[in-house]
Amino acid sequence: MSDIAATATVPAASKSLLVGVTKIPHIHNFRGLAVIFIVATHSLSIFDWTDHAEVKRWFAYGFANGTLFFLFISGYLFEHLSGRFRVLDFWSKKLRFVVLPYVVMSIPAIFMFTHGAVQDDVRVGFYDQPVWLQSLEFLLTGAHIGPFWFIPTIVVFYAMAPILITAFRRDSAFVVLPLLFLIPLWVPRSHNALMNFGHFLAIWVLGMACCRFRLQTESLLRGHLLPLLLLAIVLAAAELAFTAGTHTYLGYLQKVALMLFLLAALLRLGRRQVPLLTLTGNLSFGIYFVHPYVIYAGKLGFTRLAGNLPEGGVWGVAVAAVVALAVSVAVVTVVRRVLGPRSRFVIGV
Repeated sequence: MSDIAATATVPAASKSLLVGVTKIPHIHNFRGLAVIFIVATHSLSIFDWTDHAEVKRWFAYGFANGTLFFLFISGYLFEHLSGRFRVLDFWSKKLRFVVLPYVVMSIPAIFMFTHGAVQDDVRVGFYDQPVWLQSLEFLLTGAHIGPFWFIPTIVVFYAMAPILITAFRRDSAFVVLPLLFLIPLWVPRSHNALMNFGHFLAIWVLGMACCRFRLQTESLLRGHLLPLLLLAIVLAAAELAFTAGTHTYLGYLQKVALMLFLLAALLRLGRRQVPLLTLTGNLSFGIYFVHPYVIYAGKLGFTRLAGNLPEGGVWGVAVAAVVALAVSVAVVTVVRRVLGPRSRFVIGV
């Protein structure tokens, strides 16, 4: 979820790297769609799925690995702005507008999970450490809030930015892309950000390639909308039939196919704006930071008022996702109005 604005190219190469000229429509819309996808994914946790385990399984398979979308977008925009890359300036901006908001928004959860509440998704022996080491490990892994694992991972990509710039300076370097897609076979997604760098490297580089060879890739995507949809469906069916859990290699490939299909569909929109996607695209980073707290508050409210979570179902997930998204947008909007430009240091937008 890059904080760099998606900008459109203009004929002159030097001008094509200017920030803030105008947004690349399909990339901005895709960012808005990606954050909706993420909110919907985490809305599943609001419900009790005891009596509808198979429905939850379908949802879980359908939504899992949606973070690939943001890695692709980040790689695309990284390549788009690579001509004006200055390493110290790049790292400085990431520290202020990505790492600092991450630390600020992590404080409530880290305090809660080091002073009473217990986070189940941690390694054995985690709570045998002193509180300061627990807090540091939470920040390095993102394990304190499910979606926050993404930030330590993306920070590794930022740290590796000079190497990525050098490695893919020549067009011919992208010949290694198919080999990079083999890495996830042996390197799974985890709370280890360095391992995640290897796991997601192919997606980042795919984003870079789609930007570098923009005319060719956009032409291919526009002409293969239905084949990409069919491929995404076939891979989804195969994952459901042959795997026992989410985040498998089949799921990884399925999300790549789905991602390319969605990009192809958004490209066909041309420069037309979709108000909802424009809004969520503009606020995507803030929504990402806020929505776990919104969903947790919803779960807490249900258990306090009704004594248990509501029964899961298709319509319930749809309503919960809409409400979680709407409340997250409202919270981000209020924070931006109250803090003004300083909101970027708190929620990233």
